[in-house]
Amino acid sequence: MKQTVGALLAAAGLLAASLGFLSSSPAVPAQAQASLTPRAVLPVLARDGIYTANSNLPPADPAYCPATGNPPSPPNSILGLLTIGGSPAPTGTVVQVVLDGKLGPARFVAAPGGGYRLDFAVGGPGCPNRVGVSIGVLVNGRVVPTGKTVGAGGTGVPDRFDIALP
Repeated sequence: MKQTVGALLAAAGLLAASLGFLSSSPAVPAQAQASLTPRAVLPVLARDGIYTANSNLPPADPAYCPATGNPPSPPNSILGLLTIGGSPAPTGTVVQVVLDGKLGPARFVAAPGGGYRLDFAVGGPGCPNRVGVSIGVLVNGRVVPTGKTVGAGGTGVPDRFDIALP
């Protein structure tokens, strides 16, 4: 509920900023207006925990243990191609790692083509990101099990897991 309220407030701020930008844009002569395509860019409001490129990333579960050490150990990574309905996932699609059923770090699909990469730390006993727990990927409110588990110490070599959602 707290996250939803925060997302609503952030979206309202972005909407207000966008409307302020639109109203402060320079005047276009009437003759030129006829040839312009009407359009506006407005932020999209996230619903039901599905985040968009104009909102903040969803947080990791409070039980997730961040990297420790100086420097921190290399991360474990899972990456791959993400398709939705047979097409590459659009830039800005949010993917989030799920470790032992708990949410870990999230990232946006950063480039056209639907590729994603999630880096996560290996935690100690009692952490959902401890060695041996199952790894899943959350996309559009759906958890996709990878069949992979968290390895010891982070090798710096990512695991590949391609996802095709209907």
